[in-house]
Amino acid sequence: MIKFQIVLVLCLTILIYSCADDNDDPVNSEISPVISVKFTLKNLPELLPVNMPNTGDNSVEYSWNVLFDMDDNNVRSTGDLVFGLRHIKWPDSQPNQSKISDFDVVLSEHTSDTSTMVLTNGSVEVVANTILIKIAIASSPVLKNIDSTIKVQFSSIGHDSNGQIYGDAYPVDNSVATFISILPNGLFVDDPSDISELVGVDVRYIDLQTMEIIIEQN
Repeated sequence: MIKFQIVLVLCLTILIYSCADDNDDPVNSEISPVISVKFTLKNLPELLPVNMPNTGDNSVEYSWNVLFDMDDNNVRSTGDLVFGLRHIKWPDSQPNQSKISDFDVVLSEHTSDTSTMVLTNGSVEVVANTILIKIAIASSPVLKNIDSTIKVQFSSIGHDSNGQIYGDAYPVDNSVATFISILPNGLFVDDPSDISELVGVDVRYIDLQTMEIIIEQN
C-alpha cells in the first residue's frame, strides 16, 4: 500500500441535506448494541485550526471516515453509508482553534455518488493519538444492515492554511482507494510510510496507522 495525496470529490464542497442537527444525539450511543470505529493516527495535536480563511465555505475541513459499501459494487454510490468525525467550515464562521473531540460525529447516506444526507449522530472520545467514535444501532434503521460481510474503506482529510487539501485512505491499490472486507478481529493496519514526508507538510493528524471496527450483537 502506498500513502498518497487524495482529493475526494465528496470532501471538496459537499452537498449536505441534514435530517439531524449535528449537535443532536437522538439515541444515546452508549446504549448497547453499538458500532464502534477506532482511528489511530501518526500524531493528534490537542488543537487544530478551524475555519481557516483559505478553506472554502461549506467544505469539510477535517474528517476521519469509514465508508460502508452497502451494495458491494466497490465504488461510492447511492445507499452507501459513511460514519465519521468531521468539521465543516460554514459561511461566516470565524477562524479559531478547536479540540478534535468537539467535531461532529455523523452517520450519512449517499444520495448520489458525490452527495450525502445526514441521518443521525454519534459520540466521540479522543485519547492520545486515537479517535473512537460510536453509534447506537437503534439510532437508524439502516445500521441493522451493517455486518461483517460489508466491505469498507477508511479515509481522512485535512486542510493547510493555504487551502490545500491532503488525505489518506485505506486500502489503496495503484494510488486508488479501494475496499476491503471486515477482518475477523476487526483490526486494519495501514502502510507505515510517512505521508508528511511525501507531501512536505506536517499532516500526521490524518496519517492513518491502524483502524478497528467492532459491531456489537443484540
